[in-house]
Parts: sequence; C-alpha cells; structure tokens
Amino acid sequence: MRLRGLDHAEIEAALRDLAAQGWQDDQRFAESYAAGRAARGCGPLRIVAELEERGVTASEAQAALQTVGGNWDELAAAALHRRFGSGPVADLSDRARRMRFLQRRGFSQAQSTRALSSAEPNDAEQR
Repeated sequence: MRLRGLDHAEIEAALRDLAAQGWQDDQRFAESYAAGRAARGCGPLRIVAELEERGVTASEAQAALQTVGGNWDELAAAALHRRFGSGPVADLSDRARRMRFLQRRGFSQAQSTRALSSAEPNDAEQR
C-alpha cells in the first residue's frame, strides 16, 4: 500500500518512532477527543463510535470515556436544555422528537428517558 509516495512499512516505522518519543499516543488522543465531544453535548455511544471510526480500539475508547468523568444523565439533560430550552414537553410527538434528538447525539435509551424525566415538571410542581 502506498500513500502519498510512502510504503506501508515506512509509515509504520515513523509511527513507532513518534510513539516511542511520546509525540503520538492513541490513548491521549482518545481522552482529549472524548472530553471535547462530551463538552459539545455528545453522548457515550456516539463518542465511542467516532473514536472507533478514527482507529481507536474499543477498549481504549471505553477507557477514554472513564476519564471524562461526567454524569451522562446530566450531560443529556444539558444538551436537551440547550436545544429545546426549559419549556415543558407539549405532547407525545414532542417527547418523541426530543428522545430522537438525544439518541442521535449518542445517549442511550435509559439516559435519554432520565433526561426527559428530569426536564418535565412533576405533579407536585404543577400544583
């Protein structure tokens, strides 16, 4: 395989040298990427998928999520608030639209449900 005139062996050797010198570190990249995407409102499922698309192993991606240290339920609620504001859910189709939004952002079904529940006023608050 040749990429821009370089042999695969030359590319691999250069990457090994960079890693040995501390200039290239997949785990450091994964941690930085995960923190940045979480700060932008992406959920763990999307972050892991994006990291794997970029060649990071599944185990490194999961380890990077652990370093984010955020509460995914709170991050989902914050993303929901940024997108839809603090208004209540109008009806079932609005709830479904909000749920789809969170799931596209990479939050799990459970995280999305908890975020929606925390955003909706309960019966005691309505009285």
